[in-house]
Amino acid sequence: MNLDGLARCIKYLALIFVFVVVNGCEGLWSFEKLDTIPEGSPKTLRVAILKGPFGQSSPQGGLEHDYLYQFSHDYGYQVSFISVSHQQDAISLLKAGTVDIAAARLTTQDAYQYEVLTSPAYEESHLVKVCPRENKNGSELPVKIFTGEAKSALKHLMLTKNHCLHVERREADYYLRFFSTLQIVEETKPLSLGFYISPHRPEVQRLLFAWTQKSSRNREIIRIKDRYYGHLYSLDRRDRVKFFRAIRDDLKPLLPLFKKAAHEYDIPWQLIASVAFQESHWENDAESFTGVRGIMQITSDTAEHLGIEDRTDIQQSIFGGAKYLRYLIDNQPDFLHPRDRLALALASYNVGPGHVSDIQKLAVEYGRSPYSWREIKTLLPYLSDPDYFERMEYGQARGLEPISFVNRVMGYYELLTTKL
Repeated sequence: MNLDGLARCIKYLALIFVFVVVNGCEGLWSFEKLDTIPEGSPKTLRVAILKGPFGQSSPQGGLEHDYLYQFSHDYGYQVSFISVSHQQDAISLLKAGTVDIAAARLTTQDAYQYEVLTSPAYEESHLVKVCPRENKNGSELPVKIFTGEAKSALKHLMLTKNHCLHVERREADYYLRFFSTLQIVEETKPLSLGFYISPHRPEVQRLLFAWTQKSSRNREIIRIKDRYYGHLYSLDRRDRVKFFRAIRDDLKPLLPLFKKAAHEYDIPWQLIASVAFQESHWENDAESFTGVRGIMQITSDTAEHLGIEDRTDIQQSIFGGAKYLRYLIDNQPDFLHPRDRLALALASYNVGPGHVSDIQKLAVEYGRSPYSWREIKTLLPYLSDPDYFERMEYGQARGLEPISFVNRVMGYYELLTTKL
């Protein structure tokens, strides 16, 4: 074979390799054929996971937590999570053999230096340069990459004032909601986020590749991401400034009532307060053109159902709204993820459970999950389309409104509950 022929052959083989890698099970072979734990492999998984909004934000959730929990559930692993505060702690536990997976907003590009296996990337992201608003060209801090530890890095930047640093995009977006004097000035290095896996557990790596292929197709990964990213951009800077001002000026006299109602109905006071702010901006004399009234904006029919005699009585309104929220949350199936339960309950609070039920029936008709908020919110606009609402039991409604309501309430709720 001459050199030209050899070059063509190498180029052809390279194209086949790219085709296989990029197309996964659409290519010549598929990880998806690996659908069970190999015989003789351990049936347990130990995961070191970073505390934080996209690692493990609560015992029930967090993006990386949900990803690995669903993977473990689908393959029959018994999974346990060990919370850590720093990325290096997760890597140290992995290197020591204490855990099988490190989940800490880790970049697959840096795995080589630790001699570990990597999962497929669950997210493609970027580093962004963050600077004080009054100093867009500040010198950069010596440590430039903060992935998984953005909160402490940004708090440090607030104190230095004359510097800039690089932070992973999603975490920058999350925390900059609290640091109004900082801003993103440019997007820099691309990143692939994934998990580090013990070299002694190669079967876990293979199964993670298989699961990622399958879950990309059935939209499970998109649904997981939507729980944590879907509302992230729902409040602009003006919304946040107004909310923080209201917390400073208006929350104090309302707080005892919010907390008392929260105790009565076993729901967080921050949730009740967030619904109230979205509904009325904590103004008890608020009244909409549809006839809903009071700080919790309750309809006359709902007030009668809840036993509220005066919707403009602030205590009755807050307690009635809390009672209604409790009812709507309890009305969701127990098997749902807490964030899906809450989103569906909030949508029902806004547009009514009957209209949400209509959309859930439509979801089933279209082969979608009737209990996934990600799926439901893509169909809610049909409540305003006569081709659809005319054949629904509860008829027409403003379909875009509950989507905005859920996203904004979740945004306020997160601002009230996040500790800096």
